[in-house]
Amino acid sequence: MSASGPILFRIASAATARRLCAVAILTATALVSGCATSVSAIHDPLYRAVTHNSTITANASNSRNGIQRIDIEVTTGEMTDCTELGGPPAIIPCRRNASTITHTCNFAGNPSSATCSYAQSLGNQSMVTYRATATPGSGSSRSTTEITYAGGYPPTAFIARPVWWQRGEPFAAKIDVGFFPDADYSGRFTDFTDDIQTIILGSYFNSGQPFASMYTLYRNNVNMWAAPFGADANGCTRTFNASVTPIAAEMDGEAIVHETDFRDCASIAHGGSGSVWANAGDPDWIFVHESGHFLFAQGDEYDGGGNWSPGPCKNVFPDEAECQAAAPGAGADPNDCVEIGSTGTWRNSGGGLETMKDRNDNSNFRNNSAECVIDRFIDCGSGSCY
Repeated sequence: MSASGPILFRIASAATARRLCAVAILTATALVSGCATSVSAIHDPLYRAVTHNSTITANASNSRNGIQRIDIEVTTGEMTDCTELGGPPAIIPCRRNASTITHTCNFAGNPSSATCSYAQSLGNQSMVTYRATATPGSGSSRSTTEITYAGGYPPTAFIARPVWWQRGEPFAAKIDVGFFPDADYSGRFTDFTDDIQTIILGSYFNSGQPFASMYTLYRNNVNMWAAPFGADANGCTRTFNASVTPIAAEMDGEAIVHETDFRDCASIAHGGSGSVWANAGDPDWIFVHESGHFLFAQGDEYDGGGNWSPGPCKNVFPDEAECQAAAPGAGADPNDCVEIGSTGTWRNSGGGLETMKDRNDNSNFRNNSAECVIDRFIDCGSGSCY
């Protein structure tokens, strides 16, 4: 398991830990430790809305038999709204004029770990799909999940632009998160894509900081998209115009990314929206906290926030008795239930810094919030996100 694994196992109940391990082995190729060969791949940058060089890097390891070869299969074409197929414009894009290459790295002596990279120049309206396959010195090869992403300035059509899209997997088995540029970007879409690079890398590709450990572990249960202009946020007011409302409807949650400094806010719901201040020193933490609200219906555990959780899986409780009753199922101590200030609502305080309470990179989903988020990821991986 990655460095984040032990943190999660400490905060989860024994039953949840067993389920977590099983799901990680089945769905998170990049984080497998119980299999002989592990392989992961990532593209960089995740999405830039200008002509640019894009690099796909695959890492593989096999401590027993070594790595003989890594193949990176890459398909590149033009992103479209699918009207070339004869139907109406689609929200989820199609691709035309595609071509495929396979880039191969061979490794003498079968080292226990190896890296292979492929770089290409992307023009406007590009859409790229890749998959990496690692072949050990002996035994079966292993492949990553197929990932699709956009590159270059997008077409004018109002379509969702993929940042991390598992195109070959069932849509319903993934949590689809849309990132929407706020009106305060004033047409600077490339600045917006630069900002979501920081937010997404820090949230879903970050095994070094506890607050990101769960999202990083479950990355392969999530698709991430960039939307065109049409959203606006200010405090707890968030709007989507008629052009982007259909895109928001395809998402399981929407993050409006803004440059202006105001207090971020989110709906506490399974599948809602929230805002993220891109110019903060910790926009990735803000996203994880706010998405704890709008993806997982978890309430604030600090005095002065949204101190409720609608359920059925809660981290904030209306009284001490309900908090204590819920504690054992999350592997928590009922005696750690405390009132949130003088709000009359209760939380479990055991286990250290809590992301729904503490604005700190060392925070994490813990106790009841951990149980709720893990359960939602597991349900999603089995084909029913919401």
